[in-house]
This record gives sequence, C-alpha cells and structure tokens, in this order.
Amino acid sequence: METTIHRLLSASTSDGLRFALWPPPSSDCTLPSRLAHASRGEAQWQVHLPFASSMIPRMIQPGSHKRPRIQGGTIRQFQIAVEATAQFGSGYKPPTPYQLGEPLLKEAVKSTSTMREEHERAWKQYGCTLMSDGWSDRRGRHLINFLVNSPEGTYFLESVDASSEVHDAKMLADLLEERIDDIGKDKVVQVVTDNGANFKAAGKLLMERIPTIFWSPCAAHCLDLMLEEIGNLPAFKKYIARARRVTTFIYRHGRILHAMRRRQWG
Repeated sequence: METTIHRLLSASTSDGLRFALWPPPSSDCTLPSRLAHASRGEAQWQVHLPFASSMIPRMIQPGSHKRPRIQGGTIRQFQIAVEATAQFGSGYKPPTPYQLGEPLLKEAVKSTSTMREEHERAWKQYGCTLMSDGWSDRRGRHLINFLVNSPEGTYFLESVDASSEVHDAKMLADLLEERIDDIGKDKVVQVVTDNGANFKAAGKLLMERIPTIFWSPCAAHCLDLMLEEIGNLPAFKKYIARARRVTTFIYRHGRILHAMRRRQWG
C-alpha cells in the first residue's frame, strides 16, 4: 500500500517545479519495507534524503540568510522528512553539515540530472516551450529565469543576472537564442515572454532568426495589464481605492483579521 510519503514524493511542487533526491518507489516497495530490509545505516540514509531535499534548496537560495522564504516544495519535502523520521523510529540522528554538503549534495545533483533526462525525452518526442520571466530582487538586481514546459511538466533551466545589460531587443533575443541552442532548435516550437515592448521586439527578431519557432505573449501578463487598465477607468478607480483601504485596514489589525477569517471559514 502506498504511504503518504510516496504520494508526496511523486507529486510536483505548487509552482510546477520538482526537486527530489529520493526516486519514486516502485508500486511494491514502501518505506517501511525498505527500512525493514535495510541495515540501520542504510535505513538512516533513506531518511536523510528527504531531509536534504528540504534543506539544500534553502541553503543555496541567494540571500536566504537575510530573510527566510518558505516555498511550497520546501514545505512538502519537510513533511516527507518528518514522516520518514517517524517510520524510522527512535534513535534517528539528522544529517551532519558534512553529509549535507558532500554526499547528499552530490546525490541531489545526480537526481537533478536524471530529472532533466526525463524532461529531455519529452522535449524530443513532443517539442517544448521556452519561457522567460524577468524580475528584480531586493538588491536591485534584474534576473531573468528561463523555464521549459512540455507534457512532462515545467523544468527550471537557469537564471541569468542581467543587471549590467541594456535590455533591448537584441540582447533579449541573444539570451533566448542561447537557451534554444542549449535545448535544441529542433525541439523548441514556441517562446513565451511577458508583453513588454522590448520582449515583443525580441520575439519578432527571434522568429526572423529561427523560422521554425513562434513567439507568444504570456496570457497571464496580458490579463494583468488588462485588469490594471480597467482599474484606472474613472468608473472603477474610486471603488478600487476604497476596497484597498478596507483590505489594508483589516490586514494591519490582527484581531480584525482573525475575526474575518473565523466568520469566513466558520
């Protein structure tokens, strides 16, 4: 019978990305049976893996020492680790800093490489979409994330610090083309970016360079821009401003927020 741990292990994170050190078990292999047939050292290693899955992304996250950020995938891996510890029994000792920084980190790199191979098979069979997402962090750096979507799911490719670059059409088209070359021009069928004028121009330039692909604006960003424009119409602007004052007041007063949630959810 599949345990809660295995259901969590095989599930994707809330944003569609996966970081898994522990390969999904076969249908006839549950964690208790693994631990029962393993030596104590091997069993402890099996429990170390989900702990490392929840801790390593947190450790390597830029700026994580300044402001804690809890992500859906990290919470899920922590749940796995807690349940794995309970099934291991008393006497379990968490992984040491050396284990996290050496063997468990190497296992994470190995699992991530295996995950990419699974995605690459889908890219080759079905084709894929290259997506870019630009944002600025608290230090004022402009970062551009590149992700690849296919029937296998969404795979995080890499993040580029473009703070020192001029974000014109040529620069963005060059960045996108480099990632397309990395994936394979025969596999990428579409490029999706936000609806900014520079990305529009970059998409047009990219389609001229590579006639086999087409550029599309992000639908969510288009809707966001539409709603923003609607909110600026005189017929709605006054009421939206009032609603914002109400929500700001509620979220600044803990007792009122608690009362609202209690009445809303019962």
